[in-house]
Amino acid sequence: MGSTSVDTPSLDVVARNIESLKAPVKDAMDRLRQVRVAPGSFYDADQLKTKTVGANADGGLKDQMVKALSDLYNGLTDVSDAMRTASRNYSTAEEANGMKAADLRKSIERAQADFGAMLKDTGGAPAVPGAGGGSGPSTGGSGPSTGGSGPSTGGSGPSPSTGGSAPSTEAA
Repeated sequence: MGSTSVDTPSLDVVARNIESLKAPVKDAMDRLRQVRVAPGSFYDADQLKTKTVGANADGGLKDQMVKALSDLYNGLTDVSDAMRTASRNYSTAEEANGMKAADLRKSIERAQADFGAMLKDTGGAPAVPGAGGGSGPSTGGSGPSTGGSGPSTGGSGPSPSTGGSAPSTEAA
């Protein structure tokens, strides 16, 4: 039977590297929230506005991408948190010897849900394990994450990352 080997310093490096990806994602979200469309008074301009920010500036591609970036941010937070937790939980040789692959898989399930929501928010669907790929476009975005680091869908805007909390998905 195979054995599992855990290198906790490597888990810490993975956690730090993934954590470093959060700032650019948050920056992209903040910049996207600032996008304003001020079309002229003609049909094509109105169509551009509707597709970009929604008929009442409350949806469209902008909102879809803000939600996807928020899901990505949450997924990165969950993966880095899971790696740090695994590193802490298996810091001694005795603890590491007791680790099972299922323990690691369970620790990143929240991140998988976030990444699946990101795919749904961008019009796709998450792949079913063992089924080979995603499916066609979906007809709506995802709801807020139910995990501890889920986004707020109704707040006063983004909040800086402190202790695993994610920015809001509310468009400005």
